[in-house]
Amino acid sequence: MTIEFDAIGHAQQLESAGVARNQADLHAKALTEVASAGVSTSDHVQMKDEWQRDIRRSEERLSSQITLAKTELSAELQTFRTESSAKIEVLDAKIDGVRTDLTTNIDGVRTDLTAKIDAVRTDLTAKIDGVRTDLNAKVDSVKEALTVHRWLLGVLLVMNSAIFARIYFP
Repeated sequence: MTIEFDAIGHAQQLESAGVARNQADLHAKALTEVASAGVSTSDHVQMKDEWQRDIRRSEERLSSQITLAKTELSAELQTFRTESSAKIEVLDAKIDGVRTDLTTNIDGVRTDLTAKIDAVRTDLTAKIDGVRTDLNAKVDSVKEALTVHRWLLGVLLVMNSAIFARIYFP
């Protein structure tokens, strides 16, 4: 069985693709020799069987390598999950500790603020009571002064009325 091969056309294709002329000629010559040698049917069948065997072997090797890689990755993934879970638990514990500390601090601040507010309230209440007492004393003082002034005004009116009555009604 022979294969027809156009060596000149092949060399021209190589040359137009950028291969140097002498390399293109050598390549075309080598392919011509291979094509002219021909391959017998039994050689073809034998080569086909060998290729199929090689392909099967390659498939088996790849399959075992894939299985091995899958097993290794599964083990690594499980290790990662275990380590991650442990780290997450540590982080959860730290978060809980921080939460407890913050709650304690907030409660302390709340207690301090409540005490300060109560102290300010007590102080303001005392001051307001003091001001109220002072105002009541001043109001009482003004009331007393007004009472005296009323009496004086009353006496003055009565005296003026008496003077008026004597002057106009002798």
